Amino acid sequence: MNAKLFFFLGVLLLSTSGWTANNYPVPRGSKAVVEDIGNTVRQLKTGLADLKHEVRNHETEIRIFDEKLQTQESALEDLRQHLADDLQAQRDSSRSTTLNLEGKLNTLQNKTETLEHSSRNLETLTRGVIDDLRQLKTQANDSVTVLGQYRQKITDLEALLDVQNQHMQHLEAALRTMMDALQIKESPKEIAKNEGMRTYKVQSGDSLEKIARAQKVSIQALKDANQLTSDRIIIGQTLKIP
Repeated sequence: MNAKLFFFLGVLLLSTSGWTANNYPVPRGSKAVVEDIGNTVRQLKTGLADLKHEVRNHETEIRIFDEKLQTQESALEDLRQHLADDLQAQRDSSRSTTLNLEGKLNTLQNKTETLEHSSRNLETLTRGVIDDLRQLKTQANDSVTVLGQYRQKITDLEALLDVQNQHMQHLEAALRTMMDALQIKESPKEIAKNEGMRTYKVQSGDSLEKIARAQKVSIQALKDANQLTSDRIIIGQTLKIP
């Protein structure tokens, strides 16, 4: 789980490392940048949901284990008390029989010694089981501590997601500003040169090749008419059709 957490933190740091320069976002393909950031945020949210689910599963397992532990401790205590009561009853019976039947004293003493030896063995075994249960309880407490650390990491991730959302909002505002800046008025010569040219507004799913084929012009002519140095276009962009 630590590997997952560090992976998502690394992705978040890499995705935010190239966003700003002089407190102004540097566009890396406008709409494509926003989509990349959105994908990164979705991946982080998915990872965060997985971590929360795993934490809940661990909490359930620890709760069940703790209940079983309490039940076993109670059962062992009852068994120990029962053995103690049986031993005391046997001793009382032995004393009463000794007073009434002197001839059976040796036999009763042997039985008493046997019972005491068995009791000691059972007490030793019980102490060993109790020690094991205490060790298991210590391990369960360690698991609770680890879960607390996971909760803190989840809180940190949520804070990072809030920062990521703020960065996205700044980037969207910058993209809108850049789109407005691209709507520059043409000079009189450019107006005269572009008279007779049609225009086309880029829609979702469009590509330069698709637009050129639909308008029956070459891709290069379309790039030259719009002074494009690559095939990348963005939604809402107005293209001149030669």
